[in-house]
Formats: sequence, structure tokens, C-alpha cells
Amino acid sequence: MLNSKNIIVLPLSLLMLIMILSGTVMAKGKVTFVVEAGNAIKTTAFKMTKIMQQKGYEVDVITTAGGNQAVQFVLGEQADVAVNDTDEVLLARAQGANLKVFMANATKVDYTLLASDPEIKEAKDLIGKVVGMSGPAGFDALMGRVYLQKSGLDPEGPKWTVVGGSPARMKALQAGRVDAAVVFISHYLQLKAKGARVHKVVHMADVVPDVLKGVYYARTEWLEENPKIVKDIIRSQLVAAKWFNNDKAGWIKLAMEIAPGSEGKALDQLYEELKAVNMFPIDGGLDARGANKMVELLVQTGDLKEEIPLDQWMTFKIYNEVMKELGY
Repeated sequence: MLNSKNIIVLPLSLLMLIMILSGTVMAKGKVTFVVEAGNAIKTTAFKMTKIMQQKGYEVDVITTAGGNQAVQFVLGEQADVAVNDTDEVLLARAQGANLKVFMANATKVDYTLLASDPEIKEAKDLIGKVVGMSGPAGFDALMGRVYLQKSGLDPEGPKWTVVGGSPARMKALQAGRVDAAVVFISHYLQLKAKGARVHKVVHMADVVPDVLKGVYYARTEWLEENPKIVKDIIRSQLVAAKWFNNDKAGWIKLAMEIAPGSEGKALDQLYEELKAVNMFPIDGGLDARGANKMVELLVQTGDLKEEIPLDQWMTFKIYNEVMKELGY
């Protein structure tokens, strides 16, 4: 006589979940990102990390106060990928760092020049004034110098003072320790919503409208060794960009987590401003023209001694593969 047994058939999705929880299914791999903290504009980058987790990756995120810390984390192999400013990659590359950009994030310049001194209304009013900056090589300082140069003025005319990242510069403005500073648009809108006694002098996107500003980059060796991970990061950023453009409420909710204490009204306005300039294009926005414009800008300001050919610091290979797969 045959012994009968009860056989339970589990749905595949439930079976996979049990296997993952039990450790039977290994994660796809581990990726460590470095992203600037407290800046709502970086929300899509944090969304990308969540999407990578959903894809099965173990994800760590290191947050920084800005400046060139992201470059240092990547070069020191404490992080695999940075979401940071294009100029930081170029300045590091000029010093021999083997880094390459492989995807775009926030594609437009996202800074505003603010002043606490009511007499500062245009570029010439900055001469002799104390202007806070993250550091001599910071993108905020670069933008300030470009604004002065384009106005026919000496870029070293103000009293440039190292204060720290955008949140620190914002606090210095409120406290009256500096007369002016270039800060993120998100921080400007927060100050405005809170009634701070500061005013906008100029949006830097109006000064340099056609440069590629925010990017993903990694060490060249890491990119070559991890093409599948790179492809998934690019795909995840594309999903995050689509999410941004279609889910305002979801973006604001996550932005409040990324930048605690943010005013809802300011985030609402920030969302509309970012969408109006197509800050996160659904095709990714990795653009050779904008990248070359950044190089030209750095040469113009003297931050680079000579132009760096695009293929030495940016790769389109995997980006183009993903675009082709998606029908772009």
C-alpha cells in the first residue's frame, strides 16, 4: 500500500520571498554610493538606490556635506559610485585620478546666488564683500567666479571665505557672517519659506544654462569589472527620472525624508522649478555637448589648464546599450 503525503504548492513569488529571507538566494551584489546629504535635489538619486534594492542589490549609502568628499571616497575605494558634480570629476582627472562619468543625474545648474546685504543687487556689488564658499575648488565658488567674469569683473574681487557645504553657507547667511553665498536652489527656497532676510541675486542656471552639472561616476577599473551593475544603475536612474516626472506627491514625501525639516511649500515650488527646466529627463540626459561646455567653462575660469578630451573622463558605452534596449 502506498503512503499518501500532503503536498503544498507555493506560488513562485512567495517561494522566492522565502528563499531570499532564508538566505538561499544570494543578493545580486553590493554597491556603495556616496551622495550629498540634506539636499532635496538629490531625491532622485536616493530613489535610484531604493530601486537598486528592489532589484536585489545590497546597497549602502554614504552621505557627505559636499565639496570633493565624494571623489575622495571613490578614489579611496570606500564607495563604488558617486552622485556628484561634473567639475569634481574633471578637476580630479586633471590631477591623474582615473575616474569616469557613466550617467547623468541633475542635468542643469541647481545653484542660486543669495545675499544678506540689501546693497548687493548685481555682480559689481560683490566686490569687497565677504562671500561664503565650500572651498576654492567648490562648484559654488566656480559659479560665483563665472558670474563675475561674465560681468567683466575680477573674480577675486570679493573676500572669498571658506564656510562649508550649502547648509553651512545658508546658516552663515542667516547669521550675517557672510554678505553673500551661492547655495542650492532647494536651500534658497527653504530660507524664503521661513522668511529669512536674504534675497536672490541671480539663478546660476541663467548664467550658465547649457552645462551638464550632476553625474554618476566611478573608478574606471570598477566600471570595467561591473558592467551589469552599471547597467542596472543606469536603468534605475531612468526609472527614478520617470517617477519624478509623474509622481509629485511621492517625490515630495521622499524629499522630506532626505531633507528633514523642509517646508512643504518650498518643496512644492522646488518640484515645479525642477520640472520646468527638465532637470531629470526621462532619457537620462547624458549629453556630450553639455559635458564639453563644462570643460570649456573650467578652462575659461583657469580651474583647468587645458581641455580634457571627453573620452578620457566620460563613457557612453553602457548608457547607449541601455538606450538601444529601451528603443531610444
